[in-house]
Amino acid sequence: MTCLYSKDLRLNTVHVDDVAKALHFLCTHGESGSIYNLADQNDTDQGKVNELLEQIFGIKTKFLNSVKMSMAAQMGSKWLVGFANDEHLKPFSDACKKYGINDTPLTPYLDEELIKETNTAVDGSAIVKLGFKYDHPHVTAESLKEVVQDFIKKRFFP
Repeated sequence: MTCLYSKDLRLNTVHVDDVAKALHFLCTHGESGSIYNLADQNDTDQGKVNELLEQIFGIKTKFLNSVKMSMAAQMGSKWLVGFANDEHLKPFSDACKKYGINDTPLTPYLDEELIKETNTAVDGSAIVKLGFKYDHPHVTAESLKEVVQDFIKKRFFP
């Protein structure tokens, strides 16, 4: 699997159980009108996510080299999104049909906004300062496998 940009592009992760726990915590400890970002302590980037994908799915990942990134940039984001969607939508749909999945909240559809070279990291310290503690402070292959298995069990993922 080839990815855009570099392994250093930051993106935060947070376990769904910690999201539910944080909502409950903020009902009793949060300050009305304040904003509390959630981000585990993993300091996640594309490189870490790709390492986990390799472990879970047994695939090899890499990033476009600077020449290919330059060529991709010249083609424009609309072209890139169109190419990616053409490559992934039909195979995903075919896999869903093969496994009898008629409705799923998951989609391989890529919106143009999602391929911009922008870190999606946030500062999650405000909720921690209130005393919140994450049960899952680091994303792991096991926790991601758990989510994938849950999607399969619910018939959301082939």
